[in-house]
Amino acid sequence: MASSVLKKVTHWLNVEFPRIKLRTAEALNAECGKGAEIQWCDETGFRSDDIAGRSYSHRGVKPVREVSGSRYGTNVISGITSCGKFRYMMYRGSMTSAGFTIFFCSA
Repeated sequence: MASSVLKKVTHWLNVEFPRIKLRTAEALNAECGKGAEIQWCDETGFRSDDIAGRSYSHRGVKPVREVSGSRYGTNVISGITSCGKFRYMMYRGSMTSAGFTIFFCSA
């Protein structure tokens, strides 16, 4: 199994990615810093939920953990280009096409 994954990754790195780079450069005559960018992006979310689990107390006394009633969360999307340009954006709610456009059009 690992051998087939390695072959696929090697093929992508040696054949597919150079093809993508070439198409980008041909379409916009792009170099690092102008024209098109190839972005490697990921997004994740953070929440302040309390992890309600076991605790400790003296024998015979039920452990009690106080928790805050207020919870909040935020999301973040980040990307780095093949040339090393890094960008990120924090946002609330779901990522929309408008939010995605704002992320990519930000400096």
